[in-house]
Amino acid sequence: MTNEKRDKKFILATNTVMQIVFCFFSLFFNIYVYEVAQDFNVVMLYTLTYVLTVWIFFTIIRKFLTQRALKILYRLSFVLCIACTLLTFLITKERLYLVFLIQVLYAITNLFYYMPSEIAAISKNRKSQIKKFNGLNTAVAVFASVLSPILSGFIIDYVSYYVLFAIMSTCAVISFILACQVNITNGEVEHIKLKEFVNEIKKDKSVRYGYIAYGLKRFSQDGPIERILPILLFLRTGFNHSVGLYSALAAFVGTVILLLYVYFCKKTTLALWIVTILQFISSILIIISGSLVCFFIYYFVKHWTTKIITNEATSGVFLLLDHTHLKKYTVEHYYIINTFSNGSLVIACILSLLIYNFLHNVISISIFLALASFCQLISTFLMIKSNNLLKNIAEFDESKQSTDQSNNND
Repeated sequence: MTNEKRDKKFILATNTVMQIVFCFFSLFFNIYVYEVAQDFNVVMLYTLTYVLTVWIFFTIIRKFLTQRALKILYRLSFVLCIACTLLTFLITKERLYLVFLIQVLYAITNLFYYMPSEIAAISKNRKSQIKKFNGLNTAVAVFASVLSPILSGFIIDYVSYYVLFAIMSTCAVISFILACQVNITNGEVEHIKLKEFVNEIKKDKSVRYGYIAYGLKRFSQDGPIERILPILLFLRTGFNHSVGLYSALAAFVGTVILLLYVYFCKKTTLALWIVTILQFISSILIIISGSLVCFFIYYFVKHWTTKIITNEATSGVFLLLDHTHLKKYTVEHYYIINTFSNGSLVIACILSLLIYNFLHNVISISIFLALASFCQLISTFLMIKSNNLLKNIAEFDESKQSTDQSNNND
């Protein structure tokens, strides 16, 4: 087995275990904090803290990233992850400040974990392999997203939260051991002045549309929505294991749909529009009726949409610079992507806070869900536009190569 194949297998294995921990933080951590605080404002504020921490830290470390630094940060992410899960033992109503400390550490964990992982994906996959690798990576991750909610929900309801915290800490340790086997990049990291990089990408519409589409995708699928939905589901069902079962079912169906999409879908544009429009309609239904059935429809459709949109958007941004001389500057590429996505998440956090506090009603969050779904419509339009421009460039390049070859033969 080549080193590249071996690294990719360890990346997939590590991601599978880490997603168990990330699933805990995206689901049951939020429910636990809400049960302690009894206030949505706390959840939204620590979400904003998380987003700002990611943005600030990446801005600080961007210039100092080297091949060696990426390896250190990647392994450090698991140590911080252990610290996050251990601190959850100490959360009480009197010590709610710990929630914000945990979110700062968790934000750094995510940054230090995902950034090297995504740079490794760019580094170790040829253009033809990117989509399949991302599809497989997402599928294995979602396997954890199916297993983790079911087990976690039953452990909380029938044993205790503290046992779950201990399991999550153990998962972080296992991930650390696996991560020590991975070589993140094949070569030294190259840098370019950010201003020069930005000036270059301004000239390319496909890259510009792709960045904006990715940012709007984060607004519509992540941030406040990711934190709020599990709590709303818990409030409507009353049991953690019910949250786990519904989340696992949605993740399982979403994974099946994603795999069918990746391997069999011939009409990508049509599929993207179908899932995007379904999410928008289901979010409007919540505002109109607010019934449990409408909420479940939205919850499941949103899960399926997220899987397909995330796979397409992530694959798209990896391919954006393939046809330019900027491909080797993966750190700057990653920084611009995250500038767009974190900027949109900050706006999402502030808007969700304003809407909730202005209307003083949990149902008012439905308005934010509909607004996010509308942003997904724009994101899908830009994503398709970017993909079409990239296809035209690829067809032009192939045509030019054929012409050049023909001329050489003559």
